Amino acid sequence: MKTKKYLAALILAISLPFFIFVSIIEMSVSDKHFFMDQMAKNDVIENTGIYPPDVDLVISEIIAYLNDDREDFDILARIASPEEKNVSEYSHVFNDDEITHMIDVKNLYQNVLFIRDFSIILILISFLYLMRFDQKLIIYSLFGGSVFYILFLGLIGIFFAFDFQSSFIKFHQLFFTNELWVMDPATDLLISIVPEPFFVALIQRIIINISAFLAGMVCITGIVLFKIRIRGKNENTQH
Repeated sequence: MKTKKYLAALILAISLPFFIFVSIIEMSVSDKHFFMDQMAKNDVIENTGIYPPDVDLVISEIIAYLNDDREDFDILARIASPEEKNVSEYSHVFNDDEITHMIDVKNLYQNVLFIRDFSIILILISFLYLMRFDQKLIIYSLFGGSVFYILFLGLIGIFFAFDFQSSFIKFHQLFFTNELWVMDPATDLLISIVPEPFFVALIQRIIINISAFLAGMVCITGIVLFKIRIRGKNENTQH
């Protein structure tokens, strides 16, 4: 029985913060206002030649594709010639290599979302089990899991802060089996639409939001555990 309770507590400690972490990633990736703000800060219109009224369309279609609301990544927009500054008819924004890379990105992203959704089952089973057999372990698992994820995310944040480019490269080498993610700004518009400063801002946003949420959970569960310990000492004193 004790082994089962500790296993349930471990599953809850890992699954719930993971669910929150991925959900915050999903909210950040789906935040069109954030995308558009980054487009302005990174001079995307000037660097890509995309006709200003079409930038909103391109961003909407990128988000729709990642969220599996669009079948392909063959997005059309009007693009001005860098030399002539003339707006063309609607043309393909991304080349074949960019489209293939985004298939890999979407598959990775959707797989992570699937694991997140599956974790709901693990969270419910472990939570209900502990509610029946050891409610105190719920608090311990939430406290310990939150602390672990904060430290883990803090470590990732340190790596990216000290050497973002190397960390970014290691990430791609770890999760992708090809080098289509290596792009040339002269030929690949995707790297100009979402340049390095975009990913810096995105990662900062995700880490800050999840850390703030988990820090709140640590404070709440820490207070509860403190009260439990004080109550336990008082009961021992009375005996």
